[in-house]
Amino acid sequence: MKTKPFLGKAAAVLALLLTALVLQPAQAGAATAAPRTLAAACSHDGCRGLDPQSTGCSASAYTYDSFTAHWGDLVEIRHSTDCGAYWARVTANSDNRPYRTAAQSGRDNGTVVYEQVVSGNCWPNGTGTPCAAVWTPMIAGPLIRVCHNADVLECTRWYVVSMG
Repeated sequence: MKTKPFLGKAAAVLALLLTALVLQPAQAGAATAAPRTLAAACSHDGCRGLDPQSTGCSASAYTYDSFTAHWGDLVEIRHSTDCGAYWARVTANSDNRPYRTAAQSGRDNGTVVYEQVVSGNCWPNGTGTPCAAVWTPMIAGPLIRVCHNADVLECTRWYVVSMG
């Protein structure tokens, strides 16, 4: 008669193990699943005028070209491979000096057909530390360039870029 209590305990342990096995994969999968990345919210012409950060386009961005402007400002053309769009990013380097940076798309004859602008006035309080980077909304090709003006207008050359 000692087998009945043993079988009852064994059945209870087995029930607990089965419950644990049924619940374990779902809990383990939820705990170890990689977070989903934000898919880009636009592509090419559909990105015009949109912010590269909020659309997810900056996640796949790289610096297509850059130059150091007259006052030491770092001016970059940024490109998103996921979105197929471009924008200008500028890190101003001087105190109390206004600037204007534009990402432009154009025609073969060099005329600007679309432009997105960011402007500012760098105030790092005399620390010699550059201001935080700021950027324009996005543009799309087929010809793009970036211009920066802080007392002197400076532009990159026109780049022929992929539309597809």
